[in-house]
Amino acid sequence: MPFSSLLAPRSKTDHAKQLKDYFTVIENEQDKEKKNYEDAIKNIHKTLLALKDGLFGPRDGSSEPAISDVSQLCSGIYSQELITTMINNLSRVTFEDRKEIVAIFNNLLRRQVGAKYPAVDHIIQRPGILFKL
Repeated sequence: MPFSSLLAPRSKTDHAKQLKDYFTVIENEQDKEKKNYEDAIKNIHKTLLALKDGLFGPRDGSSEPAISDVSQLCSGIYSQELITTMINNLSRVTFEDRKEIVAIFNNLLRRQVGAKYPAVDHIIQRPGILFKL
């Protein structure tokens, strides 16, 4: 799978799809010395930063993300089962990536839409997430 085609997302949900693909590569890669594994680890970091920027806004603080963009991104994360995937792969990523995953997870948990918390509802439907934590 060429990773270069995955680096330029066309929609907000593409970051979630990319990250899922990269995690699949590191889950299935037997030899950690292979180039695909190394590329996937590097691209996981870049994609996590892009997800974080999508949820929090640019790192320079110049603007807030649009609510519709954040909603699209969150729904992509939920539909790709990315919360479970990130938790399952915490031991495979670097310390810095773990910190990014925690920041993304916290943002999702605190996000409120009306009177509901979509991430909490997602976790309630999948109790295995809590057992893995």
